[in-house]
Amino acid sequence: MRLVYFASETFSIPALISLVHSDYDLLAVVTRHNQEAGQALGLETSVAAEAKKFNIPLLSSGATDASDIMKKVQDLRADLGILSAFGGELPESLRRTFPAGVIEVHPSLLPMRRGPDSIGRALHDKESKTGVTVFRVSPEPYAGPILVQRETMIKPGETLAELEFRLARIACDALGATLKMLQ
Repeated sequence: MRLVYFASETFSIPALISLVHSDYDLLAVVTRHNQEAGQALGLETSVAAEAKKFNIPLLSSGATDASDIMKKVQDLRADLGILSAFGGELPESLRRTFPAGVIEVHPSLLPMRRGPDSIGRALHDKESKTGVTVFRVSPEPYAGPILVQRETMIKPGETLAELEFRLARIACDALGATLKMLQ
């Protein structure tokens, strides 16, 4: 299966590495400009830096939509798109370029904890468990069919960084199971 990985945040790096070491054909990584460091400075995301280590073709998307990279992604003729902490939704026209669709890896147990900062909100609300959900991207955000979920308990006193680190590794398993199922 030929894949394009859309990711921008550190959470996505373990799954990127697992894709690199898999039997799947990772054609490119699409990342957003590093808005935290300042787009004007041209600083790359940590995902971009990791992709470069493995010589994976890298595409960088602009501010709020992916129209600037649509033609490049279409030319790759990938089967499946994968989103993981990308920092935005993909336009329908871009999602349609993937015959097998687009899936997203999300650090929470959907349908609870939709949207960004799901890890921080779970800690803030003193949840006892959380997890990772892989689902099909649909026109409505976080509403597509759930394909795989992995649940984990939140440890007493666990910090945001610690929980994010664990969930990022759990995401590797959830994504791997999803790709096997889709193949």
